[in-house]
Order: sequence, then structure tokens, then C-alpha cells
Amino acid sequence: MNSYTGATAQDPMINDPTVEETVSSPAFYERKVAAPEQDAHDYDPNERVSFLGFRGVKLNIMIAICAGVGFVLFGYDQGVMGSLLTLPPFRYAFPQIDNITPAPGSDPRLRGDPSNSTLQGATIGIYEIGCFAGSVTCILWGNILGRRRMIWIGSLRGMLIMIEGSLISFGIMISYWVDFALYWAWKSDPGNPHESASWQVPIAFQILLILPTFLTIWMPESPRWLLLRGQQEEARRVLSALDDVSLGDPSIDTHIAEIKHSLSLSQSSKVMDMFKQGKNHNFHRVALAFVIQMFQQISGINLITYYAGTIFENSIGLKPVESRILAACNGTEYFLASIVAIFTVERIGRRKLMIWCALGMAGTMAILCGLLSHAALDMPTPEYDPSAARNKGPAIAACVFLFVFNSFFGIGWLGMTWLYPAECTPLSIRAQANGVSTSANWLFNFMVVMITPVAFSNINNYTYLIFAVINLLMAPASWWIFPETAGRSLEEMDDIFARSSVWNPYDAVRIEKQTPRRYDKFGNIKDALISETEQLEPVERFNEDYH
Repeated sequence: MNSYTGATAQDPMINDPTVEETVSSPAFYERKVAAPEQDAHDYDPNERVSFLGFRGVKLNIMIAICAGVGFVLFGYDQGVMGSLLTLPPFRYAFPQIDNITPAPGSDPRLRGDPSNSTLQGATIGIYEIGCFAGSVTCILWGNILGRRRMIWIGSLRGMLIMIEGSLISFGIMISYWVDFALYWAWKSDPGNPHESASWQVPIAFQILLILPTFLTIWMPESPRWLLLRGQQEEARRVLSALDDVSLGDPSIDTHIAEIKHSLSLSQSSKVMDMFKQGKNHNFHRVALAFVIQMFQQISGINLITYYAGTIFENSIGLKPVESRILAACNGTEYFLASIVAIFTVERIGRRKLMIWCALGMAGTMAILCGLLSHAALDMPTPEYDPSAARNKGPAIAACVFLFVFNSFFGIGWLGMTWLYPAECTPLSIRAQANGVSTSANWLFNFMVVMITPVAFSNINNYTYLIFAVINLLMAPASWWIFPETAGRSLEEMDDIFARSSVWNPYDAVRIEKQTPRRYDKFGNIKDALISETEQLEPVERFNEDYH
């Protein structure tokens, strides 16, 4: 069986300006590849390298754990504040962002100062501005600093990035349960001198999640970054450890040659190249990466993620304990739904998941708006029992549909927006495009988190209707502009965009549908295409991807 599993993001022949063939012709495989540069050193064929005693699969797992903790921390940051906003000790400590407690002398059934809602949104969402700054620096420094080497085969890239997405929801789940556990530090004895621990400990808990990342100090540096700095000997040691082969193994020379070639491509590009169309349609592809990240955030997921506890308690009218239990269960269900995406993203494809889940989210938001208009309560206060709902049925149904929304989002949109930009952008502008698309994520994340408390204070349950309309528009937009990338190599995507119209976004979708796939679901060249090129000397390459 042919071991070639398709060109991945760092294929040394992607975007080669000297090549005129397209991936749809067998001549594409006749291109000559420079022979790997042989290292002048003589290496012991039995000498192998390890880091902290790990090499091969075990070392790759350790690297994955160190990187995965960052995604868990990302999710924890998003979810930790939701239940704290209604916690009395937290509201007493930060009255400036308390939009629940009525002003002294006012009707106890009235909401608190609406102006506090604006400050509350800014306070909860301010860390996204820092994240935005970080993503912008990636535009300028991404190629200089390099990225971690992706050692799994290209045919599994969808599943692996969905795992990253599930780690975000795992962090959200942890934050909800920690909030619930520490709620009893106040509930068991209100007014005790240690009641501030009910909100201080959940916030400080993030420190524990940061600690495992210090292991990266002893993990191997990126081979790409090392070669960029001219440290070829150290890069060889890292590749030896990652692949669990000897230092003199010929495969390392092949790896090094490919990385050097990919570096020459990425270094030859400039920041402004992503705003030019050119033969690769760079701007079109960067725009797709930007839009899909924007769609994820304006879907309304952070309305629930950041304010789940507040919604259950203030909008639906549950008691504080019940709201925190349901928020924690909601986060758990969100995590479980994101696991489903790991097994469906390659089988069903990107487009179908995005379109159908957007429709599901639109319907869910519309239903929530209708249900809560019959179950909503005035703001709960010590004088007003929030459990006295006017209509229990709609309140219970609303709780269910908050779970349903998370299911649709976790399956179709959570990890998808991190996967698609990596698959649709060419290597030459990969770092810059990722920086731009990620900046969209943080900008619109901040916008939604900022306006949510203000919207609830002014239009209450009609806030859900706004997001219902947005999701309804996202479905046809996704059908119109996003070509399917599942099972496609970057070479194929280059060819698809090169043959599409600049002014008609659907043209790329149409051409993708009409273009036969070159690789099967395992990443191997299909038999029909192998027969066309069987007279050619096979070019075997290792499947690598850099993110």
C-alpha cells in the first residue's frame, strides 16, 4: 500500500512558485524534490535521545498533555465567573458590577443599577482584549517563533483538533463544579469571616492548572524553530526523540529537508501578502478563516458559557443551589457533546455539521425566547423568592433547551473554527492567517460578553431572539461560502481556490464538489490515481503538520 497520506500543511511542495501543474494531473507527482541533505556527522546507529526519560509515543503524549492544559485553562477562564456574579459575598466585594441588588429605598422587586451592567460586561470580558493582543502578535512573530510540530498523520487532523475543542469544554465543566463546591463556603454559614473563599478560591484555582505547563521547560523545542535558528544538530536530536529512531536514521534527513523547504516558503511571504488575492486567492481564504471564527462567537455560546449560573438563577428563577447544580450539569453535558464531534467531524464533514448545527442553535434560541417570556421573574432579592415562578413548565423546558443549545454548538462549532482555518489557508501565510482569524475570535468574544448583561437589563428575554436570527443567517452563509475540506490536502485546496472566481464565493464550493478526491479516508492515494502514476518514482514523505 502506498504510504503517502496526502499533503499536509507543511508539505514542501505547497505553493512552490516554480510549479505550474495542478494537483488534478499526474504530472504533479513528477516534480523533482531535492535530495535530503546528508549530515556530515557519523552517528552511532544505536544512539537514541530522550527527554525526561520519554521518547517516541510517550514523549508525544507528554507534549500533548502540556499543550492540552492550556486549552483546559482557556475553558476554565470562560466559565468561572458565571456563578460568581450572583454570589452575595462577591456582589458585596464588588458592588460596582452588581446589577442584582436594588438601590437603597427602591422597590425590592426592581433590578439593580442598569449602569452596572455595562461595567460588569467590561469586567468579565476584559481578558479577551489581552488575548486579542496576543493573537495580533502572532501575525508578526508567528513564523519567527515557530509552532509545535504536529506528529500525527494528516487524515486524523480533524479528530485531533476536535479533541482540543473538547478540552476547552472540559475546562468550562471544571469551573462550574468548582463554583458549586465553593458556594457552600458561604451557604453553610453566611457571614462567617471566611465567606470570601467562596469566590476567591475558584479564581485562584487557575494557578493549579498553570503549574503543569512548566513541564514544557524540559520538553523538546520545536524542530522548526531550531532549524530557523540554524541549530540543526539540536533539531536532529529532537526529531530522533519524537520519532524514537536513532540519530543516524535517514528519515531524520528527510524531515530536516522538508522543514527547511517549508521554512523557505513561509519566510518568503510578507504580512501584507494575506491581503492580496494572487493565484492562491490569499485574501479570500483569510476572509473565510476570519468569518468562521466570527460566526462561532456571535452564535451566542458565550451568553451561556459566561453567564450560565446567572441565567438559571435570574432569568429562569431557580434557587441559588439549583442554578449552580444545573450550571455544572450543563457544563458536563457540553463536554460530552464535544466528544461526539471527535467521531463525526471526518465521517460527516465540516460543512454539514456547521450548517445543521447552526439551524439547531437558531431554533433553540428562538424557543428559549418564547419559553422565558412566560417563565421569567423579576430580579431575585432576599425579599423576593425566586422559586415562585409564574409558570413552572416553561422554566423547566428552558433549562432543557439550554442543554440542547450546548449540544448543537459542541458538535458543530466548538472545535470546527480552530480546524477550518488551518485547512483552508496556504502554508505561505499560515501564521499570519491564524493570527487574523484568532483575533476575530477574541474581538467578537469580547463583544458578546460585553453586551450580554446590558441586553438582559434592557430587552430581557428578547436577547435570545437576536442570537436566533444570527444563527439562522449563519446556516445559509456557511452553505454559500465554505467549501468542504474534509479529506482534502492543502495541494487540492490550492487548486480548488486557484480555479474559482474571486467575486463569487460559492464558486469554490461548486468546484470542490465537482473535484474528485485524490485520497481515501485513511489518507492514501486512491488506487485509480496510483495506476496513473505507477511509472513514476514514488516520493515518500512523512506526514507532518505545524500549528
